[in-house]
Amino acid sequence: TLPLKEGGNIVCGNATRIPWEDVCPKDKNAEIYILGNPPYFGAKELLPDQKEDMNIVLSDLGNAKRLDYIGCWFKKAADYTAESFAKYAFVSTDSISQGEQVSLIWPYIFSKKLEIFFAYQPFKWTNNAKNQAGVTVVIIGIRNVSNDPKFIWSNDVYKKSNNISPYLIDASPVYMQQRNDPLSSLPKMILGSSGFDGGHLLLSPDEKNDFISKDSRAEKYIRRFMSGSDFLKGTERYCLWINDNDIADAQKISDIANRLDACKKFRLSGGRDAKKAAAVPHRFFYRTHRDTPAILFPKTTSGRREYVPAGFVDGNTIISNASFVVYDADAYIFGILSSKVHCIWLGVTSAKMNTSYRYSVNLTYNTFPIPSLTEKQKETITTHVYNVLEEREKHSEKTMAELYDPDKMPDGLREAHHHLDLAVERCYRSKQFTSDEERLEYLFKLYEDMTAKEKAGGLL
Repeated sequence: TLPLKEGGNIVCGNATRIPWEDVCPKDKNAEIYILGNPPYFGAKELLPDQKEDMNIVLSDLGNAKRLDYIGCWFKKAADYTAESFAKYAFVSTDSISQGEQVSLIWPYIFSKKLEIFFAYQPFKWTNNAKNQAGVTVVIIGIRNVSNDPKFIWSNDVYKKSNNISPYLIDASPVYMQQRNDPLSSLPKMILGSSGFDGGHLLLSPDEKNDFISKDSRAEKYIRRFMSGSDFLKGTERYCLWINDNDIADAQKISDIANRLDACKKFRLSGGRDAKKAAAVPHRFFYRTHRDTPAILFPKTTSGRREYVPAGFVDGNTIISNASFVVYDADAYIFGILSSKVHCIWLGVTSAKMNTSYRYSVNLTYNTFPIPSLTEKQKETITTHVYNVLEEREKHSEKTMAELYDPDKMPDGLREAHHHLDLAVERCYRSKQFTSDEERLEYLFKLYEDMTAKEKAGGLL
């Protein structure tokens, strides 16, 4: 009966605090298997006791605070299994094999001379409960390094594998290291601008029109403002954008002066950096904008989409810090960001929140491996980019979110993206890829080769 009580070989307690060998002593004459479905809590959802569990178990890993709670079980099991006959397998949320989590926990596991010997790639969790948790899970088996076979399952199909990477594909056990600059020949991607203004520098379309109708001079200081969500949903917003040499004239407009005064009061109520910015309430708190055309790339996107919708914006549009931006980028860069291979790459290197992906510049964009492109290849990709944009224009009454809903995507747009995919993938190899897994395996091998050349000081 529940709750479990100590009795026989059953021990009720906190598995992060109890020494596992006290419960199950290692025996060279016995095979030991550890099976489980450890509790899942994201790093930001932990209770005080669970945070203390993390500190106790993961203190020697460094950035333990950014790991999910499930990392405790993988660490404890690795310590128990190392140099023993034991094996362990856990059902886990797929976060353990995605994004930053990989670089935080897997190097330690591999340092114990352990390996993944079987893996079920991500699948939706189902059970007989009425209120099922809407999560995607993986199953991972770990043992001491061995020449015995390894297997990867995908749905009901499995294959023998030479190596299983922490991303649960047939590849060497490499993991993404955060990079400040692109590995490939890509322009820099940066975060958009942030107001930290309490909303006082932002305007709705009605407020914008009201400002201008009262005083036409206000139009000079109002610009279109766009976040990733605005772009996807077609939301129209504006902001005050005032250069330092225009502040005196701008403050002569009463509506603007009132907004700047409110912004100053808001910042004075904040922390140290906000208080410093209170002296210049006309400025965005974090300014990265350049008066040049740019590619907007949403920071968050639905995991249901086959592609992440990117967009071109003009030099007058202020892109918010809820999205990323590439300034002065050639059109072929838009094609690469909009391709299936890039979307597949972000699916394992960026973090997943519920059913959405949170894009990472340092782990996804800067690590994305691309071969050196010829001018002809760039021109071919650019041609297909314009075809994608033309198909979008045919459905201008729909939002990007509607156009890229996988169940509602127009056939013409889907076809244009398919041809763009083929053009991008031909830059990698002439033979067409047959599956997403094959694409990933190729990308990881290329990443491994490129980083090896980089470390050796060779040309990429």
